[in-house]
Amino acid sequence: DSAEFAEHAREHLVALQSNPYMGGCHFLPQAEYVLGNRSVQSSTKRPFCQHVLKMESLTHDFNALMKRFSVPLRLKKHSNTQKKCDLAIPADVRKSIEDYYTVDYSAFGYQRHTAQQLVGSG
Repeated sequence: DSAEFAEHAREHLVALQSNPYMGGCHFLPQAEYVLGNRSVQSSTKRPFCQHVLKMESLTHDFNALMKRFSVPLRLKKHSNTQKKCDLAIPADVRKSIEDYYTVDYSAFGYQRHTAQQLVGSG
């Protein structure tokens, strides 16, 4: 439920400040995997990954990459049969999550919620 998620998220965000590698690194910003450690990043540093595939276009992007390198693999579209998540995330929690992952929003071209959108959420 939303209240349980919010409490869990707040606790994790506090803990991540002192231990960003907790939980087997599952909470690290993805940019750290692609670009390297955020404390040594620079705009001229070459990323670890040359090809970033986004979840929202994974099938297309993966298949295009395989074709580009003449690899005979294709990813078929997977339909998730689970119920869509309709979790209402409180505005303060959403903002804290977006703040923690701000490097991901910037590195991968995602838009953060505006203050007005945050007021309307949760």
